[in-house]
Amino acid sequence: MSGKWIVVTGLDGTGKTTLKNRLIGFLKGRKKLVKDFKAPYDKYLLGLLDVSGDGLPWKDNYTDQLIFTLDNRILSNYVRNWRKEFDYLVSQRGFLDSYVHGEVRGYDYSQVDELLKTEELQKCDVMIHLNADPKVAFDRIKDDPDGDKFETLEYIEKQAIATKRAYEELVNKNPNLNAFFGTQNIYVDTTYITCEQTYKIVLKELFERGIIA
Repeated sequence: MSGKWIVVTGLDGTGKTTLKNRLIGFLKGRKKLVKDFKAPYDKYLLGLLDVSGDGLPWKDNYTDQLIFTLDNRILSNYVRNWRKEFDYLVSQRGFLDSYVHGEVRGYDYSQVDELLKTEELQKCDVMIHLNADPKVAFDRIKDDPDGDKFETLEYIEKQAIATKRAYEELVNKNPNLNAFFGTQNIYVDTTYITCEQTYKIVLKELFERGIIA
């Protein structure tokens, strides 16, 4: 067995969690074995080390970048094994997020690629990039009691630009993203559509692209 890996990535406040859960429910309804997970994955690692930045974004960006790089490498080993056990892996976020958030923190793709060595990591089959108007996205999550230090309007405005750019650079074959070449990409702007509409758009695309048969 070699399970297909579906990554739901993109801007905070665009419905990633809801979409991930809907896709998992659909696949389980078709009697598929599904692994549900979220990146960053290793909560012991993140809890053990101080990544709080004193509660503010951009306080210690290099430490954040190093820790998320280590987490990605740990996660890749899990993914390798999960693919032997499950028909599908569906995750909220993936390795591309290190490039998106790295850019917001001031690191270009080549710097992130040099640190992460993405070509050594497991490759997903499809990335679903969700984006939206930053103010709309922020309004959806601003009262979230579990919000993290990156869920500020200032950060989300930068993240929205970086999210769209990452998708465009993948389509245009940026050589610093060559580890992702061969992965299919679906981009959906959720500003004016509901979670249900987003789900229907994505599900249709997954069938048409042969990710779900």
